[in-house]
Amino acid sequence: MITMRHRTQGSASNEAEALQTDIMRFFAIICLCLMIVFALVQSLPVSQTENKPQMLDKELLEQQINNLEQKARELNQFLGALEAQVADKKKALEANTKQLKESLERIEALDKASNEKAQALKEKKQMFSAVSALIHEAKAQEEKFRTLASKAREELVQKQADLDRTSQMVARGRDRLDAMEKALAETQQAVADMEKQRPEPAPTKAQAKPAETTAPDTPESKPFPVQPEKEGFSLGFKSNQDLMHLLKQGKKVKFYMLSGDRAWMLSVSSLGSVSFVSASTPEKIYKMVRSTVPDQIIQAGRTVVAAFKKSEVTYGVTLSPDITAQFDRLMQDRKGGDLVISSLGKVSLE
Repeated sequence: MITMRHRTQGSASNEAEALQTDIMRFFAIICLCLMIVFALVQSLPVSQTENKPQMLDKELLEQQINNLEQKARELNQFLGALEAQVADKKKALEANTKQLKESLERIEALDKASNEKAQALKEKKQMFSAVSALIHEAKAQEEKFRTLASKAREELVQKQADLDRTSQMVARGRDRLDAMEKALAETQQAVADMEKQRPEPAPTKAQAKPAETTAPDTPESKPFPVQPEKEGFSLGFKSNQDLMHLLKQGKKVKFYMLSGDRAWMLSVSSLGSVSFVSASTPEKIYKMVRSTVPDQIIQAGRTVVAAFKKSEVTYGVTLSPDITAQFDRLMQDRKGGDLVISSLGKVSLE
């Protein structure tokens, strides 16, 4: 815009200078004509005496007058041409002045539009800066929320562990209560038998019989009984959490699902999710009662086996040698009882 303005003003200045130059030329020509006239006048013969004027030749005077008239006509023609040129230059100057004015108005309008665009651009830059600040703040909030979520997950895991320990303690307390009730019932039965004065039969050495696994049923968890081959003893876990803990370790207890000639082993992730993977059929397995198998494990089994009847699917566990050795040691010289496995793989007889 500044360059355009300079060009327009320069053009108008050139036109004015050209007009001024033509006018000076016109005046110079007029002055030249006057000088010629003065020269002609001075060339006329002057009388020797003032009192005796000298007569000039009439023909010479007429010729000079004709020459002067011819020069005057030429000067008039030249003067008319100059006036026409001056008028044309004046018209051109007026047109250029009008164009210059219009150009200046357009330049002012462009300057105003440019200023408005610059202001709008400045506002957009400010808005962009505000948006960038909001994005940065949102990212900081997101990172903060992620940290809080991570802490919440850790707290949830800790609370779940506390809940598991509480459930184990409740299950143990109920087991002890059941054992005390059982002992109390046996004592009451013995007192009743003594009152009736009935001789008691001689006890015989009891052999371990395979029996269905039983375990106390608590609101928080259910122990998982299994079926050993000997009678008189039942085998189970203290709670669901103890079983899942042993399965997650995968060293002392492994859970299997059998259907036909195929077998699948249960896999427990660190987060507690379960899934079955294809495996070979174990040589020795302790079968579990289906009603004591958690629904989570049953649902995982249904994803790999399209069989839902009890007779088509069998659940069981395999135990490490140190656990089975504890069975043999506890069952010596005992008639029967409940063999309970803890989360540490320790077996107790209750």
